[in-house]
This record gives sequence, C-alpha cells and structure tokens, in this order.
Amino acid sequence: MNVFSMRSGVSGVLCLWGTVAFALLFPALFEVRAGGDAPGSPGWRLHAEPPPPDWSARFTRVTQEEVSSAVANGHGVAWGDYDGDGDLDLFIANVNQPSLLFRNQGDGTFARVTGQPLVEAVANSTVCAWGDYDNDGDLDMLVGNSGQQPFLWRNVGDGTFVQATDSGITIAPDQCYGAAWGDYDNDGWLDLIILNTWNCNYLFHNNCNGTFSRVTTGPVVAEAGAAVGCAWGDYDNDGWLDLFVAYGGGQNNRLYHNNRDGTFTQITVGEIVNDGGESQSCDWGDYDNDGWLDLFVANRLGNNFLYHNNGNGTFTRITDGRIVSDGGESNGCAWADFDNDGWLDLVVSNWQGHPNFVYRNNGDGTFTRITACAVAAEAAQSVGCAAGDYNGDGFVDLFISNLGWTNSFLFRNEPNGNNWLKIRCIGAGSNRSAIGARVRIKTTVGDKEMWQTRHISSASGWAGGHPEAVFGLGTAATVDLVRVEWPSGMMTEIPNPTINQVVTVSEPAALLVAEPNGGSYFDSVTVKLRTTIPGAEIRYTLNAGDPRPDSTLYTAGIELTQSAVLRAVVFTNGVAASPVLVRSYSVAPRSVVVPPGFAEKEDDGQSGILGYQPMRLQNVYGAQTLPQHPILVKELRFRRDASYGTPVTDGKIRARFTMSATAKLPDQLSTAMDENTGSDATVVFDGELTMTSSGPMVPGGPNPFDLVVPLQVPYVYNPYNGNLLIDIQVFETAGLSHTDASNDRDDNASRVFAYDPNASLASFSDTGADIIQLVYSDALPPIWLMPRPGPYDRSISLTISSGLTGAVIRFTLDG
Repeated sequence: MNVFSMRSGVSGVLCLWGTVAFALLFPALFEVRAGGDAPGSPGWRLHAEPPPPDWSARFTRVTQEEVSSAVANGHGVAWGDYDGDGDLDLFIANVNQPSLLFRNQGDGTFARVTGQPLVEAVANSTVCAWGDYDNDGDLDMLVGNSGQQPFLWRNVGDGTFVQATDSGITIAPDQCYGAAWGDYDNDGWLDLIILNTWNCNYLFHNNCNGTFSRVTTGPVVAEAGAAVGCAWGDYDNDGWLDLFVAYGGGQNNRLYHNNRDGTFTQITVGEIVNDGGESQSCDWGDYDNDGWLDLFVANRLGNNFLYHNNGNGTFTRITDGRIVSDGGESNGCAWADFDNDGWLDLVVSNWQGHPNFVYRNNGDGTFTRITACAVAAEAAQSVGCAAGDYNGDGFVDLFISNLGWTNSFLFRNEPNGNNWLKIRCIGAGSNRSAIGARVRIKTTVGDKEMWQTRHISSASGWAGGHPEAVFGLGTAATVDLVRVEWPSGMMTEIPNPTINQVVTVSEPAALLVAEPNGGSYFDSVTVKLRTTIPGAEIRYTLNAGDPRPDSTLYTAGIELTQSAVLRAVVFTNGVAASPVLVRSYSVAPRSVVVPPGFAEKEDDGQSGILGYQPMRLQNVYGAQTLPQHPILVKELRFRRDASYGTPVTDGKIRARFTMSATAKLPDQLSTAMDENTGSDATVVFDGELTMTSSGPMVPGGPNPFDLVVPLQVPYVYNPYNGNLLIDIQVFETAGLSHTDASNDRDDNASRVFAYDPNASLASFSDTGADIIQLVYSDALPPIWLMPRPGPYDRSISLTISSGLTGAVIRFTLDG
C-alpha cells in the first residue's frame, strides 16, 4: 500500500491510487514513502519552497556612477576604508589593464582615483585584498597577478601608495587566483597566503617590521595543485585562524587546522575535504546563528557546496534545497544579511551568462532562491563578489565584477524598516585591521534570546571578505550586548548600545606584551615580557603547553638561540589574570644563495651532478653577489633538480670540498683547474656524506636546500680577496638525482668540470653554476691566517687578521 505523509500544511492536494499527484496551491515540504513505514522501505523526498518574499525592490542597480560604468576586465574586488574617513572604498583587480580604485565621497557617490602607480600598473591582476600589514593605521593593498610577481602597495597615509619592493613577498610567476590576509599566529601582525595554481601555495609570515619570511615547511605549502580560492576562519572557536583552500581540476578541497604554534594540520576526514569539484571561491558565515562558522563553496561546474559546522570540529554537507542544487557556473560568493532580519543571506556570482544567484535565509536552516530582484536579473561573465554597506544606511550593498571588457554591477540595497547595528573594530594588541576578530550581539524579541556572529575577514580572491560587522535586528528595538573577541585573546563588551548606528570598538591595551613581538631572527634573539598589572608575576613555557602557576617564572630577558614557541600568562595570587600570550620566534643562521636570483625559484634549465657520478667540479661565484664583509661559512646546502622527480634518499657519497678566494672571474675559469685555486685554499670537508632530501621537488620551485654539507673546518671568506671558488671532488657515489643549477650567462657564476675526481684538466665548462646556499655567521674567529698553514713550494705573503674590534695582533716566527 502507498502511504502519503504531509509534513507542512497544504491545500488542494489530489492523491490517486497507484500514483501520487499533487496540485499545490501553497508549496510545502513533503515526504513520500512507498511500501509503508516498514524499516528499509524505499522513500522519496519532494521539495517545494515556501513562496519567495518580495525582493523586487530590495536592490537598485546603480548605473550613473563610473564605478559601475567603467569598462573593465574585472576579477577580484574588495571593499575597504583606505583613507580612514569612515566609509568603504572599492578596489577592482583587472586583467591586462590597470586596476581600478574608487574613493567613496561620503554622499553615496565615488570618485575614480588616477595618477597613482597602483592604478597605472598593467598586469594580469586577478585578486586583491586590503590589510594593514605594517600596523600604521591605514589599509595597504595586495594585488595578486597571474604570470607575474604580486604587487604590495603600502599606504603612505595621505591617500597615496608606494610599491613595497623589499617586503620579501616573491613567488614563482605562475597562475594566481587567490590571496588573503590573516594573523595565523596571533602575534598582532597580518600574515599572507597566496595561492599558486598548479604549484605549491605560498605562506608568508609577517616579521613585524614591514617584511615577510616565506614559510617553506608544513602541509599548507607542501602540496602542488589547482588552488583557486581560500578563506581564513576560526571554525573550531579556539581563537586561532584556520584555513580553507578551494581547488579546481576535480581535486579535493583542503582544510588546515591551526595548531596554535605556527603550524597547521591538514584535515583529511569528512565530506568537506573529499568532495572533489571545480571549486572557485569560499566564504565563512554562521548562517544558522549557532555560534559556529559554516562554509559555502562556489563551484565552476556542478552544484555548489554548503557545509554546516557541527560544533565539534566536523562538518555536514547540506544536500537539500536549491542553494546546493541550482548548478550554474559559479565564481564568487558573499554572505550578508541583506534584508536585516537577523539571518545571513547569500549571493553567488555566475559565469557564462548565467544569472547570479540570490538566496534568502528562511531562519530555519533553509534558503529560498530569489529570482525577482535586480541582482538575480543580471547575467554576464561575473567573477568577483563583495558585500559592504558603502552608503552607511545599515543595509549591505553589493558589487559584482565582470570579465570581458564590459561594465561591472553595483547594487544599492534599499532599506525596508528593519533595525540594524554596525560594528567597526580597531585592533591594538591584535592586528590593526582586526582581521580574525569575532563579533557577537545578543538581542531579545519577546521572550526569545538570540545571538548573532560575524567575523572580520580579508578579501580572499573572488569572495570579497567582511571588513565590518553589520547586523540586522529585524523588529528588535534594543541590543542587549555587543561582544568583540579579539585575536589577542582580549574581550570587549558593550551593553545596550543605541541601535541604527555605527559603533567603533577599539581594543583595550594588552595585559601582557612580548618584545620583540615574534618574528624571524638571525643567530639569537632576547625576548622581554612585561605586564600592566601591578604586583603580578609572569609564568612562561617554551615549546610546551599553556603556562600554569608553577611554570617557569619570568625574571629577565629570555635568550633564544633556536626557533621556539613562547607561551606566557600573567598570574595574581596563583590565578590567571590574562589570556595566554603565544608568540613564535624563528631563529636561523644567516645565509645567502648564489647565483643570486635563484633563492625563490628552481631554474629547470640546467642541472648539477653532485652525487651522480665521480667527478671534479669547480664553481666560481662573483664577490659582488656575496656579503660585502668577511663571513665565516659553516655549511653548504644544495637542492635537488626538480626535473628529475622523486629523489633517492639516504644515499652516501665520499667527497672532498675545498674553498678559496680566487682571482679568476666568472666565465673565465681556466681548464687547468689548479690555476683557479686561490692561495687560501682550505679543505672544509673530506669524508663520507649522507645525501637526504625531504621529498619530490616542484618544477618552478622554490624548493628547500635540504642537501647539507656541514663544514668540518669553517671557512673565512673575505670578498676583498677575490671571488669565491668551491672545488668539489666526488670519489664514490650512489647514483643520486641531479642537483639544481643555473644556466644564465649573466648570473656572475660559472663552472668547469671533468668526470674524474683527480683530474687536473677540465673537460667541460658552461656559463651556469650549481645553486648553493651558504650558511654563515658574522661572528669571525679571533684570528685567522691567509693563506692557511701548510707546505708551499714558493715564497708566500702571509696576512694575519682578527675578528675582534680594536684588537692588536702580535706574532713571532720560529720563536
């Protein structure tokens, strides 16, 4: 027998025996089961949404403004108040033409900014993101380019920008479609993820001084793939930003959990990381107001993804409703409460002439697609999507960029009478942009209490981010409480703020401060802690868990000679009086890569033969490419050539390395190899060497210098004595993969070699050289001799030097 079950009220239902037919005068949700209620009976679900609300007047397309009429080839878009006047300005990244910056005039109109380098540079610009990376109080701009280096534009503070060319943000010039600012280690400075489609992604840690260091280890940067979109978000509410990366090419998306020590763990279990598709962008948002960030993923092919946060570190993929079944060719997405009823709605920008998707949140975990509104009526080659209240009326507006040398779309959101509250956050102990801050409000309507959550985030590609927290209140006439949870661990609460206004919240002074505030350092760093709480004590740990009352008591500066994660807490009478302060310090020896220009890329045009077969090889490197003062070289580091695939590990070779300062110039080495050797020739290593590499190399790089030769005798190199010659004799090999080398004629390096470790005449020469990282120290030995002691068959001139400032050298001969 057939059983029909109705879950929602309906009128006008006609049921025929053997067939179930519906005539719906009021759509509803039904379950239809064949075979009765018996366990295992097959079943079907029929979905029909409630009638859509009237959004026909919700948006007005603005056409008279140049911001929407300018012909462009738009990709990424981002709202941000770069001039600090209190309203949102707009940046549009364009392909094959200058990008666009529009300054908000404060009256609902925009003025196009001209005459500045950031809007004159022509590139394949695909992504843009505002963020105050130097914490000087004004927003800077990162522009990601395809086939070119990214542009980092520093805001001077007077409305102008200069390119920060010495920031350390360099990548292999491949395809780039995603980038986002986020302070992943909570040191108060914005770090940066840049996606590199078809290659490894780039994670840059902010050194707290206007420069960045590239992170080269860990799952975020270890795996090459078709990464397109990304978004930082604290999905487990532990106060630390996690990272989601959307992948195309049928590859699974990636979720990286923040370990709270500067590292990440890749999540490999769950639908959220096992739904392969053509994902393009993603946006975090708490659509069901349960306090946990959910995730929407826009896909170029097939249906889009919506993942509900279960509140326990896992996600459930939503499979019912048009929001996940409408298909389309989607690119960008943006959560926002467009009708200010207290529930996040969603807009999705679509490709190939498909109309854009608009979904209204029904407040019960479901969505209704809106087709009768200005946003849904437009169809183009839409890419970027950014929501922001540009005219300050408390209703979130929308900008959608279009590709194809056409105009983009600016939609003004028309007020409907619902109340609202906007929160602007200014960080102090946290990053100045407050990216990563969690903003919550509590309202009460009747006897029902409701919390809403917003998170402050950077634009991340084709999703425009959330620079402000805008809350719809519906008919609620009051807000009971505003709570801002800062990335530093501090919390600010404001009871009963006036509604329908903008509230600016500044982070209070930190209770505990570390100086320096994390970062990367050479050789060593001394960390000092201080608290603003009188009479309190500071307890800390290094590379361990959170401090307890019996942890190490801070009394004086903490000297770190190797990388460490510092955790500190202020205690009063044995009770914690501050959030846990966590700071990461990277301590590494000084190093330089020669030939210059290859530290961040793998050449692929030439190979070295270290460890491949017996040979003698002499590399010369121009003195001008090395530090211009005496250095003490401690290690030589090589890397695999990427074109030779997965390396052999744990291979052993027997080799001798000799270093000297030579008068020979690059590209002018003699085939008589002994003529190239300098008078201070020093055998720095002689013996068996284990050659181990961490894994497959990535074409285009950059790849790690993980083939290490620790010098048995450190070598003092003085650039004023000549160019650097490294003479390598390999006596026994294990058939290891080739090492990386350059092939540039103008790289100030060259080599000669022969396939005989004892050869005196070179058989081959070329204009390239092995790419080597020299690890060195500026701390010179108290005394050294040039040339080194040894037998000589001719008279020599002896130079005695000291690394001690102001030292006097006295000597005797045969005395």
